[in-house]
Amino acid sequence: LETNLAQSQIIAPFNGVVADETLTPGAFPSRTETPITLISTTGYRLTLEIDEGDIGDVQVGQTVAISVDALPGEALTGIVDRVSNTPIMGSIVTYDVEVLLDPTDALVRPGMSASAEIATGALDDAVIVPSGFITIDTTTGQATHSQRNTDFFWSECR
Repeated sequence: LETNLAQSQIIAPFNGVVADETLTPGAFPSRTETPITLISTTGYRLTLEIDEGDIGDVQVGQTVAISVDALPGEALTGIVDRVSNTPIMGSIVTYDVEVLLDPTDALVRPGMSASAEIATGALDDAVIVPSGFITIDTTTGQATHSQRNTDFFWSECR
């Protein structure tokens, strides 16, 4: 009896919690159904679908800012862990990108909707201004923008 019991144990390949199980006591497990679904308790992964026009800028190791619809105000972060080489063909061609979420105390749950921004580059000494404040000199092609200084006067920057 102990031999049969030892041979019928299912041992998880990682630490986690049981999210779903389809086993019936006394019955043989189905060959077509997953008997137990486990969720890892050591970290979450987020799969993003990135447009083919943007995938060239995405690389493993880039930082990701994540917002979860069900957790407003929670600022989550992660890192790009894998970039698929195989496209997902549809009306828009996309590639899967897996993001490993950094440890958090936020109440993240599987299946929650999220949006993400991947930091694909950075500029030193750059200023962000609304496009309405930028003018292009059609003769020289030089771009300039106007801004208010501390005395509430407009000044021009090049």
